[in-house]
Amino acid sequence: MKEKNASEIPLETPPPSIDLTESNQDPPAWFKSRVLEIVGNTPWRRYPDRIQPELIKDIADSYGVEAENVLLVRGCTEGLHLAFRFVQSQSLSLNIPEPSYFGFAMIAKELGMKFLYYPSGDDPAHYSFPGSWTVVCSPENPTGFVYTRESILDASGASSGVVLDLTYDPFSVDPHTENLKELTETNTISILSLSKAYGLAGVRLGLVFAKAETIHQLSKMAHTFSMDHLQLATLITLFSEDGKNWRREAIKDTIALRYHVESLIRRILPKHEIQKSQTNFISIYAKGIPGGMLEDIVERTSSKFHPNIGLLRVTVNQRTLDGLNSLASEGGSDR
Repeated sequence: MKEKNASEIPLETPPPSIDLTESNQDPPAWFKSRVLEIVGNTPWRRYPDRIQPELIKDIADSYGVEAENVLLVRGCTEGLHLAFRFVQSQSLSLNIPEPSYFGFAMIAKELGMKFLYYPSGDDPAHYSFPGSWTVVCSPENPTGFVYTRESILDASGASSGVVLDLTYDPFSVDPHTENLKELTETNTISILSLSKAYGLAGVRLGLVFAKAETIHQLSKMAHTFSMDHLQLATLITLFSEDGKNWRREAIKDTIALRYHVESLIRRILPKHEIQKSQTNFISIYAKGIPGGMLEDIVERTSSKFHPNIGLLRVTVNQRTLDGLNSLASEGGSDR
């Protein structure tokens, strides 16, 4: 087979039925059964109660904040939309990291907002200024860079506020989600997706944490009936006592699988430096990887190559594990 340069590899479109960011596991059978039981015993002819005080309290207690600091949203994307609209309502602009999650710029453009880029991985406070909100993603997607608590607080102080995307935070060594109270006392809107950490992408669930007055304003911007019965039942189960234990185990399982995937990548690419991951994906700078090997990894795993920055993002899941095992058994490092 003719050797290909990285620039020639068509890696932007995933194969049919393949989600390149898919979590490594679904919730267990008992979890799904309990969700369906709750939904089955709920009158469908009625709209869900917009205010869910017991559920909100359980979630707030889980993250060490007050109920007034929590808002339920349908996935991180809706949370970002609300946060950006809140910034826009103040006639302020955004500072967006680059490279980072493509959705930041997409949503800002959709809303007609003014925004600037700052270098991802640099101290965001250095690029923050009054009159704008700074967007921070920690760990960063797709680079995996983790921002310290101090750098986030500094950025919040140097700008009008911070929109903090914590989608991959539960996998990090020192998760910001374990100390959200301090962030809710600043001009920080923290947004947590429950999709990646707990295999709930198909249900679309997210949480927003902020000052009470900010949550009040965001809730007025949200849809009148933002959560349906299935979403609420899933949240109730997720933040039950059994759900709390399962959430802990789910994170541990993903981290254990990540170590396995990292070891396989090092076996396949023995001369390549692999940075230690704090997410459910592994970021590899592709310089020096033969084009044929790069193509093989992408074809057989849940991976995406970002040619503009020469970065390969490998998601930790069973498809990736199987693909790397097959490459390792074929002597992938020699290709």
